Amino acid sequence: MPYTHGKLVARAHDEGEVLSEEHTPEGTLLKVRVHEELAAELAPYVPAPTA
Repeated sequence: MPYTHGKLVARAHDEGEVLSEEHTPEGTLLKVRVHEELAAELAPYVPAPTA
């Protein structure tokens, strides 16, 4: 999640269960359990799977 989207990170903390959080040069990397509506808002920021 880009650092410019801090409100979404805050919502993930408030409305979901944060399993892990890592701050990288690109932004905040979260592993979360959230409700369907918030998952849809976060979906554009899901990183591509690595091989």
